[in-house]
Amino acid sequence: MSARIEFESAARYSLRQLAVFFNTAYEGYAHPVATTPELLARRVREESLDLATSAVMELEGVPVGIFLVGRRDDVAWCGGFGIFQPQRGRGLSAPLAKEMITRSRASGAVTLQLEVLKPNTVARHAYERAGFQTVRDLVVYSSHEATPDASVLARIRRVDTARHFAALNAEQQPPACWQRSVASLHVRTGIEAYEGEDGRSGVLISRMPDGTARVMSLRGPADDALVGLLRNITASVTRLLAINEPAESVYHNALRGAGLVETTRQDEMRLSLA
Repeated sequence: MSARIEFESAARYSLRQLAVFFNTAYEGYAHPVATTPELLARRVREESLDLATSAVMELEGVPVGIFLVGRRDDVAWCGGFGIFQPQRGRGLSAPLAKEMITRSRASGAVTLQLEVLKPNTVARHAYERAGFQTVRDLVVYSSHEATPDASVLARIRRVDTARHFAALNAEQQPPACWQRSVASLHVRTGIEAYEGEDGRSGVLISRMPDGTARVMSLRGPADDALVGLLRNITASVTRLLAINEPAESVYHNALRGAGLVETTRQDEMRLSLA
């Protein structure tokens, strides 16, 4: 690549510009990805996105790619990575990945992690060439679209989120992915906690502006009580999603029993920056 490549800190751009860049980077993606300045601002807060470490790639002064990086302690996470569609296939992903690694290391991180859709072999191979290794399998679930019936929530008990977190901290579960970690959940907008009548099973959800909701956390035994709890929540929203449930989780049968179906899988990948 003989053309001049430069990188500008994402902090130099407005959220409106970054939203346009992000959407352009994911244009034509197998699974639709789109954001707005408002949703991006929400992600900055909830996912600890570090715009100073994140960057926009410019080719001869024209933006052609972007990566977003989250930071917590000494761990960095890729919250978005892509080349704009007209420039794909020109070998630009390698310098973009190299810059993301360089900036993450300079920020003080000793580990950089990300998720990539299993069918996206092009992206996964680019990450592998950059040194990333797959560490575990993540499953994505979705319910069918439906007309919400809020009355079903009367059959289950809504509780304070602190109660859910207190019970969650006492349980041994696989580490949650970045977006579903406790650090994200404590600052997430629109979260609601529900539990069964016996108080043993619980679900934490996050309602989205489009009427869908996401399962952010599950606790307690994966029994009929949890399945019933999930079914009631599913009936109260347009669609219920469970994104990046670890393959070793005990809750897969409960999610399927509540009518959610597997839509895709992701590889969680990791790179040591030490």
